[in-house]
Amino acid sequence: MYYLQLGRENLLAPHISEEHGFIFSNYESETIITWNYFSKPDDKGNIYQINHGKFYLQNPFSQYWLLYGIDGKFGFITMNTTDTKLKSDKSIDPSEFTVKVYVSFIRPIMNGVNSPFLIYQSAIPHISVDVNCCAAYTATGNFCILIINRVNPKMKQEPYMIKLSFQSSGSVSVMEKFELNELKVDVDINDIYDHQLYNSFDGRYLIVLVLNTEDKYHKIIKGILLDRDKKYLGTWGLPEDLRISDNYNIAGFRDGTFLLVTKENEMSWRILSTTSFNALNDYENPNINSTYPLIDSKIPLSITNINITYNLPVTISTNNISIYQYSNDNNPPILRQSVPGNSQYLSSSPDNKIININVLESTFNQPNSYYYVVVNDNSVKDWMTNQPLLGVESKHWKFNTADNQDIFAEQAIGKFSLTAEGTKIFEDLSSNNKSEFLSRLKIDLAKSIPVDVDRLDNIKCCEYENDKILLSLPIKSTANLNNRNVDHIMNDLNILIQNKEFTPISWFGTTNLIDASFGFQRTRNFLDDLKFHLIGIAIGVLILCLLYFCAKKRNPMWKKGPTIIYSKEIKQNKYFYEWFKNNTNITVLFTIFAGADPEILSTLSSQVAGITTFNAPISNKSQSYIFWANILGFFIEDIPQFIIQSDFSFFFNPLVFCSECNYPCLFIFIFSSLTQFFGVCLECNYPSC
Repeated sequence: MYYLQLGRENLLAPHISEEHGFIFSNYESETIITWNYFSKPDDKGNIYQINHGKFYLQNPFSQYWLLYGIDGKFGFITMNTTDTKLKSDKSIDPSEFTVKVYVSFIRPIMNGVNSPFLIYQSAIPHISVDVNCCAAYTATGNFCILIINRVNPKMKQEPYMIKLSFQSSGSVSVMEKFELNELKVDVDINDIYDHQLYNSFDGRYLIVLVLNTEDKYHKIIKGILLDRDKKYLGTWGLPEDLRISDNYNIAGFRDGTFLLVTKENEMSWRILSTTSFNALNDYENPNINSTYPLIDSKIPLSITNINITYNLPVTISTNNISIYQYSNDNNPPILRQSVPGNSQYLSSSPDNKIININVLESTFNQPNSYYYVVVNDNSVKDWMTNQPLLGVESKHWKFNTADNQDIFAEQAIGKFSLTAEGTKIFEDLSSNNKSEFLSRLKIDLAKSIPVDVDRLDNIKCCEYENDKILLSLPIKSTANLNNRNVDHIMNDLNILIQNKEFTPISWFGTTNLIDASFGFQRTRNFLDDLKFHLIGIAIGVLILCLLYFCAKKRNPMWKKGPTIIYSKEIKQNKYFYEWFKNNTNITVLFTIFAGADPEILSTLSSQVAGITTFNAPISNKSQSYIFWANILGFFIEDIPQFIIQSDFSFFFNPLVFCSECNYPCLFIFIFSSLTQFFGVCLECNYPSC
C-alpha cells in the first residue's frame, strides 16, 4: 500500500517511521531480485547503504511485495505458483499445491535476513492471487490480504479475500475471509477490472474497486470504508465516478488521510487527497490509554518523571523514548534527553500497563517553553506475544512548562575535564585549531543547556589533573529573572555532563570529549566568597587599633597585660616576689606564651603535679584579671576562628560541613563555650576581686 513501483521491475519502499531508512529492489535477472537497504538522509542529505542481498525466485519474473515492520524490519513477500491445469474429470490432489506465499524479514544490519517462512498455501487449481501486506497497527505483528480470483474462461466469478495475521517469527495467528457479497458492495461483478483491500491505521478497511468503462484507457475508481467488524461505513470522500488511468497508487496516513496518485499523460500526474473520520486517539496510537503529562497540559519546571498508560500489558523493548524542546518558529527542535529501552531510566508498573520514564532535572529546565515526546516504534512490545508495538510520532504528545521567576545569582566560574582521548586530541591540535575548538565547544555547550551563548564567557585553558586537561568556563549573571540564573545553569550543566550518554552532551563532536565522571564543578573565588567576612574582620581590627591608641594616649606608661600583672604582684605581693626571684626564667617563658593566650598565666598557680614551680602565690585580683582577659580572647579569637574554619569547610565541600571530619572542631568549640560560661557564672557569684 505504501511502496512506490518504479516501472515493472523496481520497488522503492520507505519505512513508516522517520527513524528508519528505505529499501530499493529490482530484478537482476529473471529469477534473481537484488535489494539494498539505505539509511535515512542525514543532516546534509546523504544516504548510506547499510544492508544488501538477493532473493531467488522459483518462476521467472514472479511477482513480489514489500512490507515494513514496526520494529524497523522490512518484509519481503514472494509467491510460488504452478501452472496446474486439471481437466474436469480429474480429481484434485491436495498434496500438489498450486500457490505458496512466503515472507522473509530483512533487518537493518549486514546479513540480517531471516529465512523465508511459509504463511499461505493452496491446492485449488485455476486461481490467481494478488498480495497486499502491512504492519498491524491496532493489533500485533503483520498481516497480508490475499485477493484470490478463480480463473475460468467460461464465466466471471466473484473474487474473495483472505486476511492473514502473522508474527515476526513467521507463525500465522489469524485467518479471516472476506467476500464482496458479504460486504454488501453494490457493484456488478462483471464490471470489476481490479480490486484491493487495505487496512488503515485505526483498524478500519478500505476497499478500492477499479471498474471498466467504455474508454479502454481510463477506469472508474471507488473507495468503500468498513469498520473493524467489516460493516459498511461509507465512501472515502473522493468524487463519484472518478476516472483514472491504469497507472495509479494509493497511500494512507495515520490521521485518516488517503492519497490517490494517477498518471494523466506523459508530462503530468494528478494527486487527490481525502480525509475520513479518524478513529485513533490524539496520540494516533490505539494501544495508548493516557499519559502524564496530558497532551497540551502545563507542567512545573524540572519534573523528574513522566509515564505512559497502555490498554494492554506491555514489556520494555530496545528503542528510544526521546524528549524535544521546540518553538513555534522555524528553528529546529532541540533534543533534550533520549532514553533507550534497556536503560535504568525506564520501569513498568506491577500490572505491566504503565511505563515510567525517569527524567533528568535538566530536561524540562526552560520556563514557558514547549516540549514533545517521541516514542519510537518498538519501544515496547506486547507482553503476551512479544511483538513490537506502534510508538508516538513527533508533536503529538506535546505540552509546555509553566512560567517561573528565578532569583538573582552572581557570576561564577566552573571547571570541567576532558577525557583521556579528548586530552590527546586537544594536545595534538595547532594553536589556531585549539582556539577554534574552544569557541565551538562554548557554542555546543550553550545549545546543550540550552542558554544564550552570550551568557557563557570564553573558555580558559589549561590545567591538568590526573593527566587530563581541566577547562574553566565563566557563566555570566542576568538581570532578567525569566531566564535561568547562574546557580541553575551550573547545576543543569553538571547533570548534563554526568549523564552525557542520554543528553545532548554526547551528540556534539566537541562536548562528547568531556569527562562524565568529573562533571561540572564550581570554582571557588575566596575573595568574593569571604569578602563580607574579611570586611567584618578588618572593621574589628580597626576598632581594636583605635582602642589601643586611645588607651596608650591616656596612659603612655601602659604596657602589655602579663607585664602589668607581674609588676603589680612584685610590688604588692611579697610572697610572689620571693617566688619570682627563684623562677625568673620560667616566668619570662610564660610571659611570652601569654601573649597568645592570657589563660596560660593561670598555669603558674595551678600546683600541677605538686611541682613548686607551678605554685606561684598570685592574688585573687590578678587571677580575676587573667580570667576576664581570657573571656575577651574567647570572643575576639576563638569564635571568629571557628566561623572561618566552618566557612572554609563549607566552601570546599558542603557535605564536609556536616560530616565526621568537622565533629572534633565543633566539640572543642562547644566545650570551650560551656567552660567559659560556667567560669563567668562562678566569677559573678564568687568574685575574686
